[in-house]
Amino acid sequence: MQKQATLDSIISKVKMNLAGMIQVRFTGLIKTGKRATYLRSEKMLNEFYENKEKYILDSSIDYYDRKDLFFKSTSFLEKGQFEKLNMMYNILPEAIPAPITKVRNSNGKEIGYIMKKINGYTMSNYLEGLDASIRYKENDRIIKELNDYVEKLSVNGIGHGDIHRRNVIIYESKPFLVDPFSINNCDSWYMKRDVKNLKKLKSIEY
Repeated sequence: MQKQATLDSIISKVKMNLAGMIQVRFTGLIKTGKRATYLRSEKMLNEFYENKEKYILDSSIDYYDRKDLFFKSTSFLEKGQFEKLNMMYNILPEAIPAPITKVRNSNGKEIGYIMKKINGYTMSNYLEGLDASIRYKENDRIIKELNDYVEKLSVNGIGHGDIHRRNVIIYESKPFLVDPFSINNCDSWYMKRDVKNLKKLKSIEY
């Protein structure tokens, strides 16, 4: 019942009902995040149907293990996030989960994308799980790595725009950046915001 309640909450926020469709088709498991669905499948996939609706992938995921993939639905304000991730990934492949393909409905409208899954914890949860004696030191170490990421992106004229502890995933002690802002022609503002947000992260209470 709890899983169904979580799914109902997701469906109510996704206009195209894609999250529900993915779960039915792939026996997906709902994870943390209000629009997050992991893919599970043994079948080859380029397109699929649910309730007579056709859904299309821009690129095949035949060569990927489905358990390593993550579906992210996109709202109107998140259009362009897939392209933004691609640009960031080309600069920082070691710190950005690889974007794989867009997902569209039968009218060609983009309704989300598939990316590589990062098996880790949000920065918030990671720090909360540490002993207080090392928490501050580890926070500083992560911020230093994030600062290096921001510098590499800014040299290329790109800003993440929304760096906070829920958009930083820690896997094997390494930080990864997810969910960047993607509105066009705003990267100069994003870069300035990244610097401010990194300063905020220095406070454990933030």
